[in-house]
Amino acid sequence: MIQVSRPIRAAHVKGAVFDLSGANIPGARIQVQIQGSEALLVDINADENGRFKLPKLQPGVYWLGISSPGFNLHVWDLRIVRFGGTENLSPKLTVGT
Repeated sequence: MIQVSRPIRAAHVKGAVFDLSGANIPGARIQVQIQGSEALLVDINADENGRFKLPKLQPGVYWLGISSPGFNLHVWDLRIVRFGGTENLSPKLTVGT
């Protein structure tokens, strides 16, 4: 199941991934692709504390997906803008069905 979350508009994105109980999800997979393309621009894993930081992206419209085995994929409409702040995400992944 895919869970679509609120749109993000920022120049930079970082955060930490959690489960619904608030426990960190180490090694969660973070992926970014240009909307309308199947090619991945970013495919990284969160650190041992569930933290991640996206590399600098060019202004544009992307999909941001965060997942981990046993959890649902969560997807955001990501709009990178030239003069925006840093979005600090704290996604709570739901258990997969």
